[in-house]
Amino acid sequence: MKGTIISNEDVARILKEIDFFLRFHGFVHPMKAKRFQQAAHAVSLWPREVMEAIHLHGVTELPHIDGLVDAVIAEILTTGSCTLHQEVCGPYPYSLAELSGIPGLNLKQIFLLYRHAGVRSLADLRKAVGNPQHLLGIPGFGPHSFARMSQAIQ
Repeated sequence: MKGTIISNEDVARILKEIDFFLRFHGFVHPMKAKRFQQAAHAVSLWPREVMEAIHLHGVTELPHIDGLVDAVIAEILTTGSCTLHQEVCGPYPYSLAELSGIPGLNLKQIFLLYRHAGVRSLADLRKAVGNPQHLLGIPGFGPHSFARMSQAIQ
């Protein structure tokens, strides 16, 4: 990806997806995965493009960046992708991570929505909410959780 500068937003999105899928699969303790979320937040707030920060100061200038996350960011900026990102996502679509921002929706429920209703993204969830009987038939989804989820995505 020579000549292409990856935006802060793209780097932050990939870091958030790594955090989500590490927790989704239970690969590491949630607190260890959280460092990717913290780094994503730091990158998204950085006033310059991450690439500029890498060249001028090094990524470690950013708060909440450790050696592993530093290496991941460097790989994203160098290649436009990340091996860890691809490995932790596995067969699941990257868009599944969008669902983690919905209040009241936990990782187990996200997995069940994917498995039983084919929900792969926030757009899919919005469509699925139109068929409450199907979603209410999924274990872990009762009228209360359905109502909270429906309200959160409106």
